[in-house]
Amino acid sequence: KRAARRLHILEEIVTTEETYVGALRTLMRVYVEPLRFVADAPRGAIFTHAELDAIFLNVQMIAKINDEFLDELHKERAKWPEVEYAHIFKSNSKKLSGVYKRYVSNFDEAETKLLAIAESNDPKMRDKHRYLTNAKTHPDAKGLDLRSFLIQPVQRVPRYQMLLQDLLAHTPEDHRDQQPLKEALEKITEVAKLSNQYKGEGDDYAKLRTVFERFVDHDAHNLEKSLLTIGRRLVKEGELQKARQSHRQRRHIFLLNDTLLYASSGLKGFVLKGKIMLHDGARVQSLPKTEDQPYAFAIVERGGKGYTWLAETADEKDEWLRAINGCMKEKLGSVKDRSAGSAAEMLAAVKTKPLQARIFAVQAGAQLVKYNKRDGKSNPRWVLVTLDKLGAADLIRWGDPKTKECKSEARLQEATALLHGAKSSSFFKTQGVKKDHDWLCFSIVFKERTLDFAANGPEQLLDWYLAIAGLLPNSTEKLLDEAALRAHIEKMA
Repeated sequence: KRAARRLHILEEIVTTEETYVGALRTLMRVYVEPLRFVADAPRGAIFTHAELDAIFLNVQMIAKINDEFLDELHKERAKWPEVEYAHIFKSNSKKLSGVYKRYVSNFDEAETKLLAIAESNDPKMRDKHRYLTNAKTHPDAKGLDLRSFLIQPVQRVPRYQMLLQDLLAHTPEDHRDQQPLKEALEKITEVAKLSNQYKGEGDDYAKLRTVFERFVDHDAHNLEKSLLTIGRRLVKEGELQKARQSHRQRRHIFLLNDTLLYASSGLKGFVLKGKIMLHDGARVQSLPKTEDQPYAFAIVERGGKGYTWLAETADEKDEWLRAINGCMKEKLGSVKDRSAGSAAEMLAAVKTKPLQARIFAVQAGAQLVKYNKRDGKSNPRWVLVTLDKLGAADLIRWGDPKTKECKSEARLQEATALLHGAKSSSFFKTQGVKKDHDWLCFSIVFKERTLDFAANGPEQLLDWYLAIAGLLPNSTEKLLDEAALRAHIEKMA
């Protein structure tokens, strides 16, 4: 029975991949390719290429990689029943990780755009919705809408993980594929975790952005620019009364993990009334029970300014005290002493972005500092990245920052590593970039040469390093995600 089950799982790996790749091919044939073709037309385009990039993300690259992956499975299946798929999963894990983490992290954004199209009354948006609705009547689509196709890459990596777990459980200990299967499962589990991590960061970002969408005043939208940063999230939301002398005002509270926002509510939305920073040095304390304030507590900022809040019940008061205390402890444990104007402070002011937004930024181009090994000088250069028709990395190009004409280029697909900081910045220490700004440097390594750059600030560094990390198919050096890159910058600075 165990042997029969093992053979069944081996066959299931291939048949489910055939079904999945078939769905990707249908997505390309029914939706992506026709819309891309029309977008190239001078008139009559339903979607622009930018809109299609936001919806389809890098699904063209996923389709290409999984097509090749399926070919490898088919070649191995020709050895039936003596087939071993572990080495195929292992050898493809890096490519799968690169394309799927980018796709999964931006999937919610794509869904949001599709929902906006479906709900809009704008005539142009109605045309888009009409096209997408009609497309599912295509014989190949079999009545499935666009979302039914777009969700499949999100579901596929966890499916690989489950299949390998099941296969390993039904493979004898003395089987020669036992150890390779363990290693393959470990690799695919890493891909799944990384995808979920990017998804989690995207979810926190989306939830916090949704909070600010509920505000209608200018002050809140200005504050949004500084508060939408990596690691910041909504912890708790609810109603409290703010007490000041004999006055009481009902306020809606948004507790973030390092900031408390309080607002008034109206018919159109919330109006920001104030914020309390939960820095180390701030404290929260329960206040004695009185007849008119039985469930009161206070938050005192580092500078000594205090705020009194009134809950409706003892349980509600305890919930807020626990939540605020938890945020303060988290902040105290994670924040180091910083001098004014330090790299850490500049970095904290930079908000996070979906990976796709960073890729758009490097496609648009920017002025960076580039080191020229021929003359040993560092000079400003206009630098940009191009993608191929599948959404994969194509070229990195650079040239005159005044004319933005780029005459030099290198193929990113041929890069072997991406480096950040100390490993890549030794040349800058004597070529115009100060030693304490090593963290602004990054290098793209090729077999024959290395391209060395320095960004002009933390936001630009995050855009360029993370976009290139998301586009590179392989790297001999470990690629940092956003949280790890920020931590590395703080450590260096």
